[in-house]
Amino acid sequence: MLDIRKAETSKLNVALKTMDFISFVREEVSHFEYQTKTKGIQLVFNPIEEEYPLSFDANKVSKLIFNLIGNAIKNTDTGTITVQVSFSEKKDNTNYVKVSIIDTGIGIETKEVKKLFNRFYQNNSSEVVGYGIGLSHCKELLTILGGFIEINSKVGAGTNVSFYIPEHKANKSDIPEEKHQVELAKSIGVLKIKTKDTDKKPNILVIEDNNEMRFYIKYELEKYYTVHEATDGDDGIVKALNILPDIIITDNMMPNKTGLEVCAELKNNIKTSHIPIIMLTASVEDMVEYKSLELGANDFLSKPFDMSLLLLKTDSILKNRANLKAFFKNKLSLAPKDLEIESIDDIFISKLMQCIEKGIPDSGFNVVSMEDKMGMSHANFYRKVKSLTGMSGIEILNDMRLKRAYQLLESTENIRISEVTYLTGFTNPKYFSKCFKEKYNIAPSKVKKI
Repeated sequence: MLDIRKAETSKLNVALKTMDFISFVREEVSHFEYQTKTKGIQLVFNPIEEEYPLSFDANKVSKLIFNLIGNAIKNTDTGTITVQVSFSEKKDNTNYVKVSIIDTGIGIETKEVKKLFNRFYQNNSSEVVGYGIGLSHCKELLTILGGFIEINSKVGAGTNVSFYIPEHKANKSDIPEEKHQVELAKSIGVLKIKTKDTDKKPNILVIEDNNEMRFYIKYELEKYYTVHEATDGDDGIVKALNILPDIIITDNMMPNKTGLEVCAELKNNIKTSHIPIIMLTASVEDMVEYKSLELGANDFLSKPFDMSLLLLKTDSILKNRANLKAFFKNKLSLAPKDLEIESIDDIFISKLMQCIEKGIPDSGFNVVSMEDKMGMSHANFYRKVKSLTGMSGIEILNDMRLKRAYQLLESTENIRISEVTYLTGFTNPKYFSKCFKEKYNIAPSKVKKI
């Protein structure tokens, strides 16, 4: 809609960039592999050349391809969608690049074809509901590019849509080295969650009611993460509670529950309050962004958005979460009562630290005791604590016991190792000394008094 407005006010400019056109189109087509596979349609890319350096407006050509392949998928239930690319197609003494999207779908009546380019026109023979602006905007984009579009169709036999753009040939040496995607690939997906057995990709839940947008986001993210899908707000909340993903990406305008409602509910639930949320919205109102952040969303993106930016934001949030775990592990247990309570997660951690501090001298105090005090099941307690601190409950308990032992040894004159052992919940001085030395690389008896 923003592009349409710019086109109407003559603010859409042509920005030529030299690239390998074949590689570019192949990448664009690949975004639809998951969607066509899910629908049982064969997607074929059939270029005449293996590579072809060209100067063209990548942003506008991408929108043309996405719009036209999206239409083909909507109107094709079985069979094949073929994307063909050919060069030096001569029309009126001008050479054009031709991109054709050929489907075996329901087809269009000849008398309806010309009407397809009218703004808000919808073909009554199609069962697919749309807005009637896609092809109209394609025609506007091509006019700006100095190209044109052709449609040939037969009811029951499918449709062939071809668009033409002027052929601005280039040399292979003119293609700049594309470092951005390489660097992005290196930085994204490096973060792994360590488990006892192996490393696994972080889990991401995508909540989006628009099938095409959800498929697109999933396709891009699953290169680096394990992606789960939810089709509306209610479905998203159920799956968030069951999966407890590492991060949630949600649209705002959805049936049943909006993204804002999803954010509010999850951020106020002790099981899910720690999960970072990125909000996506097509709304141009600033209040949506403010409300998202006010409700606890970690970041915000307006549609249409740059997928590279979403990937970078996702990776950044996960890395910050990992840094937060490191902070909890190294600092938190030293002074839990000094924390400033600001959120439900802070309250949870503060309560947990107080619980552990009281239980330190009791040798019978263990993880089960902690779970009972916190009123949580074993699975929920483990996931919550692990997600916030990077440690399990038993690891935190042992860590705090050893730090309390260090405090006692450092600040108390003539205290015996056996006394420290029992004051910190250990039952065997020899085992205590072994654990202490593993953590501090020094024997308890060598700790200097203040």
